[in-house]
Amino acid sequence: MLFRSLLAFLAMAVPALAQDAAAPADTLFRNVRIFDGRSDRLTEARDLLVRDNRIADIGSGLTATAGATVVEGRGRTLMPGLIDVHVHLTFSSMPLAALFRLDLTPASAEQEAAKGSEAMLLRGFTSVRDAGGPVFGLKAGIDRGRYRGPRIRPSGATISQTSGHGDFVPPTSPRADLPASNRAPSGWGRPSLPTVATTSLPPCAKTSASARARSS
Repeated sequence: MLFRSLLAFLAMAVPALAQDAAAPADTLFRNVRIFDGRSDRLTEARDLLVRDNRIADIGSGLTATAGATVVEGRGRTLMPGLIDVHVHLTFSSMPLAALFRLDLTPASAEQEAAKGSEAMLLRGFTSVRDAGGPVFGLKAGIDRGRYRGPRIRPSGATISQTSGHGDFVPPTSPRADLPASNRAPSGWGRPSLPTVATTSLPPCAKTSASARARSS
C-alpha cells in the first residue's frame, strides 16, 4: 500500500521534479509524510519547500512565492530521489536485436532511450550515472526540457576488449577492413572498430582471433 501510494504521488509530482531547465524558483509540497532516509518511520503530514532545486524548509503552513508550483500531497509519501550509479540508458531501452539493426540511427535510438529515461524517472530515480553509451543527446534533451528523465552523469563511449561486452561486431564478421555498413553510425558514442593485429595480442587473444578467422 505504501509503495502504491508513493508511485501515485510520484506520477503527480514528476512535472515539478524532472528537469533543471525552466523550473520555477519554488516548489511547495503540501500535506506529505516524509521519508528522510535516516529514520525507519515516516513523519506526520507536513509541508516541504524546494527553492532553486534544494530543500529550503520543512514544516507546517509553509508559503511559497507567487508563481510557485504547488503539489497537493493529500497525505501521500514523499522521499528523496533515488540515484542509480550504473545504468546504460540507450542500450537498456532496446532489445539486443534492435541494437544490431543496420538501419538504427542515433536519432531513433535517442527516441527509444527517452522513453526509457521517463520510465526510470517514474520509478523514483532522479539522478543516474550512465556507465557507457551514446547519451549526450538524451542528456541535452532532458536538461532543455524536451524529454522527461533523471539528471544524467554521462561517461561517453565504452572501452572494451575484443569480444568483450562492448564489442558489437557479430562473430561472423571479419575483424579487418570492416565494411561501412558494419561500423558504428556517425555521431554514436562507440567508435568504429579498427583492424585487430593479432601479432600484438596475448596468447589467449591470439587463439580466440584465430578461431574466429577460421569460422568466418
